Amino acid sequence: MKTRRKVTIPLCLLGLMVMLALAGCGREQADSTESMQVPPAGEAGQLQELNVKADELYKNAAAGQYLEARKALEDFGTQAASISYAGVTGIEGVNALSDAVVEAKRQLNAARLDPEKVVHSAARLKLAADALTHKNQPMWLHYYKVLNGDTTRLEEAVSKGNQAAAKAAFVALNGHYDVIRPSVWISRTPEEGERMESLLVFFAKQVEPAAFQKETLEGGIRQWRDTLASLFRKGDDQSVYLPVMEPDQPILWTLTIGLVIAAVLSFAGWRMIRVEREAVRPPRFRDMDGGN
Repeated sequence: MKTRRKVTIPLCLLGLMVMLALAGCGREQADSTESMQVPPAGEAGQLQELNVKADELYKNAAAGQYLEARKALEDFGTQAASISYAGVTGIEGVNALSDAVVEAKRQLNAARLDPEKVVHSAARLKLAADALTHKNQPMWLHYYKVLNGDTTRLEEAVSKGNQAAAKAAFVALNGHYDVIRPSVWISRTPEEGERMESLLVFFAKQVEPAAFQKETLEGGIRQWRDTLASLFRKGDDQSVYLPVMEPDQPILWTLTIGLVIAAVLSFAGWRMIRVEREAVRPPRFRDMDGGN
């Protein structure tokens, strides 16, 4: 009996400790999930409506239906001003969205409409609204290929010492980045947004004839490539495209795992007790039990 108690008590304690640890992990997981800032259901619905209105704005702008585009933009601005963005984006993202609305209004209300600029401003709002509603896989991530191609053309022009071609490549690069600029401020940290802006200012100065220097620009392009890859999370694709999946019932999973471990420990303890009992009992008792 002493041997049995010595074996079973530690095993029971171990099983209890494991189950408590797993239960603690489950509580921490549930607490961390609950503590994440997510928009309430009502605000999430408003963000979806904002996304629908942005899509309507873009389609009308692309089709040249400017009266309908103005109406959609007015509705978009009204909705955007009434939504709380807590847990969705920071103050920089809200400011970027507001600036994009102002720019779109300026283009649509211009005395002489420029169809290309109207579509450009509508596209910025469409991508920004999408970034607000699709945190894990926003549409603006597809612009990496475009920006990477622009960077390659800029790099080739600089390597050849062709200032005019380098400036043309930068203008294209800057224009394409401007489409996703509000989305970047919405989806990324202020530090990442600032790094992109600083590099763009650097290129804008360096591609001018008076400041054009091959070595300086080549160094800037290397830094731009690294920053661009980081912005688009190219070294961590899973974190960009795959949302974190939480168990629907973390406590149930915890108890299930705990019960399985407890069962395994109990079986192991029974085997150990039986082996030790067989080792110390006289042969006649083994025969009574039907042992070998």
